[in-house]
Amino acid sequence: MTFKPDDAQKSHWRKVRSAFDPWHRSTPEEIGGLYAERPESPSGKLAEQFDLLAERQYVRAVLCGARGAGKSTELARLHQLMDERFAVLPFDLDGALPEGTGALALIAVINVLAEAAVRFWSDPEAEETLALAHHRKSRFDGAMSRLKIGTETVAEVIKAAAPWLKLLQGTTPVPDGTAETAQAVSTGLTVLNQLLARMVADAPALRAGAHPQHRADADELILTTNASLAALRDAAGKPALFLLDGLDRTIKLDAVKGLFRDMDLLRRLDMNLVLCSPIAVRHEPALRAVAHEVQTVMLDNVPIRHNDATHSPNEAGLALLADIYRRRCALWGLEEAIVDPAALRDAALMSAGLVRDFLDLLWRASAAAAFDPGQRISRPLMDAAIGEKRRLLQGFLKHDRTNLLLQVLRSQEWPEGPVADELLFENFIACYSNGDVWFRPHELLVDWLERRHTEAAAHERAAEAARGE
Repeated sequence: MTFKPDDAQKSHWRKVRSAFDPWHRSTPEEIGGLYAERPESPSGKLAEQFDLLAERQYVRAVLCGARGAGKSTELARLHQLMDERFAVLPFDLDGALPEGTGALALIAVINVLAEAAVRFWSDPEAEETLALAHHRKSRFDGAMSRLKIGTETVAEVIKAAAPWLKLLQGTTPVPDGTAETAQAVSTGLTVLNQLLARMVADAPALRAGAHPQHRADADELILTTNASLAALRDAAGKPALFLLDGLDRTIKLDAVKGLFRDMDLLRRLDMNLVLCSPIAVRHEPALRAVAHEVQTVMLDNVPIRHNDATHSPNEAGLALLADIYRRRCALWGLEEAIVDPAALRDAALMSAGLVRDFLDLLWRASAAAAFDPGQRISRPLMDAAIGEKRRLLQGFLKHDRTNLLLQVLRSQEWPEGPVADELLFENFIACYSNGDVWFRPHELLVDWLERRHTEAAAHERAAEAARGE
């Protein structure tokens, strides 16, 4: 007979699934309780650099890591650490930059967001502010017009930015309250990003690699962006810090690489900036060429295995993921015993060191646990969740990709070529840095790949025997 939970049990498991939701975006208010400190954490290293900045010096950084490794959490932690000294402006670029646009489009987005913040925070009664604002606005409108972006379009974007700015200022409820509030905020930000995408989509100078043919327009945009950033500093009373997330969420890897082709333009901005990106971008020549002015900061997968002959479990890495689990339980008021310790360890070992995949396995298993008489995530339920996610990954693999993953499993190196880049981008390949940098297929696939290799070798031996070789 199928077990049916009562209303109280259903309510309990809804809370469990909220706690383990792999797509939950931590707010600055939550991050103090949720953040598990990593050795050499990017947010900690960047915070030290920001603390040592002299007047009119800037930190511009690209935070590289796999999707689901925890980049958004590191940004939220950095926001919390830097909130007193800087006017922190976190923004999710998800959907704001259409495929084919370059770094100049990103600068145009920064310019409009900075200008919106200036107008939101400035004192409209101050005569000096009024005069300076008129001059800057005229130049701002002129630079946008040169890019074929009309003043009506810009005005629409600036108007749509108001809910985002109110959220930052604390005059709008943060999106961790009611479902209605969360939906309203989310819808407002989606509309803003859609308007930004429409703003930059048809500007020829904003296409990837196009700025050399539009150098005067690019120069003017950078000048007006720096003017907007300076005005923002004056309006906020402290320097701004832009934390830009979401690049790897909706556009393809080639499009992200196209954006980074013009990365040298970012070094001309007088601003503090942390931009999240997929891990494959760290090898782009354009980014390496400006490393002294736009630094690369790595967020590697949590090391769940040692880089040794047997790839034995790395207890320190597993302990970090267990700490994340305990923190989630504490914040949501859950008993840690809802997950069997062996099941928790299995989830950590199969996560490939990706926090999102670790949470995803707990989230998947919680659905079955709600309708199980034991009312607990047991090891068999976790095994079922692991199998479900493994089959999901297997469904995307064709023969050539499977062979490439076998090559990675044997060599622990990342092969060159677009297929390998895509596999890394899609998390079929994991990157670790305990000891040296090394690569391994996603842990969910390792046993399957080893079986495939053994079966193929046995088949080949049988074929050789049949041929009498």
